[in-house]
Amino acid sequence: MSEKPRPVAACKVCGAASYSADRIDGQCSREVHGDRCTGTIVRAARDTDWKECPTCGGTGLAGAAQCAECNGAGWDCLRSGRYQRGQQRETREIWTRKAEENQEAEKPEAEGETPPK
Repeated sequence: MSEKPRPVAACKVCGAASYSADRIDGQCSREVHGDRCTGTIVRAARDTDWKECPTCGGTGLAGAAQCAECNGAGWDCLRSGRYQRGQQRETREIWTRKAEENQEAEKPEAEGETPPK
């Protein structure tokens, strides 16, 4: 498998990589569990801004699936004061928790239970 090209920008909130300089200073378009990210895309075009993802080796794939560590980008943004991998994990945990809460809220009520007032 071949390595993906190095991105030129990243979202400050979710860390989504961008290959388009035209998107810099725009709102992130990434959606997770129906919620759009509120982050802004910032420039990260230096060689020192990115490190090849150690999980997928820069391919963006873990086996046949998208790499969960880099979200398929093949790169991790290292830019100081910008997105960091820990923020990505925290954001992913928040979105996962929110999706689980939404699923719980959408479950039909069990027979015999009265709805809360």
